[in-house]
Amino acid sequence: MNFEEKIDQEIDIEKENPGQSEIWDLFENSKLDEKLLIFSKMQESDVLDAEYAFEFLTTLKSDFDIKTEKGRTNYAILLKKLQDEKPDTFELDSHYYNQDLITFAILEERWDDIPESLNPFISGKHLDEFYTVISQLKYHGRTKIVLEAMETAYPGIQASSEYIYGADEEFAGELSEIMLIDYLESSGHPRPDDPTFLDKAGSLVEWKEGWLDWFIPRITQAKSTEWTLDDFLEDINSEEWREKFRNLLLEFIATEWKKGIPLSRCILAWHQLFEIFYTQFEKLGKNKKSDQKSKKSFLARCIIPNAKKMYETLGGHFSIMGGKPYEVSAGLELLPNFLEFMEALGIIQHTQKQNALGEIRKRIITNIPNVLSNYGGDPILLENLEKAWLKK
Repeated sequence: MNFEEKIDQEIDIEKENPGQSEIWDLFENSKLDEKLLIFSKMQESDVLDAEYAFEFLTTLKSDFDIKTEKGRTNYAILLKKLQDEKPDTFELDSHYYNQDLITFAILEERWDDIPESLNPFISGKHLDEFYTVISQLKYHGRTKIVLEAMETAYPGIQASSEYIYGADEEFAGELSEIMLIDYLESSGHPRPDDPTFLDKAGSLVEWKEGWLDWFIPRITQAKSTEWTLDDFLEDINSEEWREKFRNLLLEFIATEWKKGIPLSRCILAWHQLFEIFYTQFEKLGKNKKSDQKSKKSFLARCIIPNAKKMYETLGGHFSIMGGKPYEVSAGLELLPNFLEFMEALGIIQHTQKQNALGEIRKRIITNIPNVLSNYGGDPILLENLEKAWLKK
């Protein structure tokens, strides 16, 4: 019996007794061209249900080299064929398939193709996967695409009964942030009291009093504050100290935006860096010494990221329930620049910076690309992270 006859035999068994054939074992142990033949014959024989289709396509995707245009094209052809010939089967897992198509469009800079691939999400369904796509598009600076998709999806999320209590409010918060980013990017003279922006974004969330007055002028200011080491030697537990560090961090983010990093990626990094440092502050804040020499030493322990603590903090973003590759990567990409920013101001020393970067590279950077990739990080993200740490 030749290979094709073996396929036909197993398909006949599958037709008579679904799930009792050895078609999966045959597929799993075949070469790529044989797998494609099995997939095609099952589709033609109408025994390719949604479960088989998803498992087969997931395996085939790993067999193609999707870092190449040829690999992506071959995989996309399979998806298109399934969508055309068995639309109901495709639809059941279209949110997963379209995540791949969105990534392919990003890699090939086919930005106009992305809105159509967002169709599985704009009805308000598949919120977990949608959040990953939102973060991916924010990372790549596609604010307009994100905004339009989220605005379309929001009513469906509000009306849905499948999500936990407060999911719609969380989404509204994310949407209001995207509205703010879009406003900052598109307005020639953004201001915190702009009635048009406030009317639109204010219908979603109630902004914390004074927050926009703090955020907008600082993220758009032409020049950073001339900070010095003395500005940060006082009580780390005081609100005044925390406020100064918040200003320092946001002013750094503003400089990165001015350098050409997409603002939406900068904001992803801002949230991640904020978490890294404030987690460290909370663990160290109660151990402050009083003499000046100890103050400098203690300050260094607080504002120079500890690799071990960072590892614990970042690890919390990855579990069997999913991960946040774009948030984590954005923070890691800008971290060396933030340490250089503080070094230039004289807040930390060159040797302190280099020692910290060396420890972070050894404990985190050497291993994190595989984690990011396994949780959906695209190749551009991985390339950017490598470049950011290449000579650090």
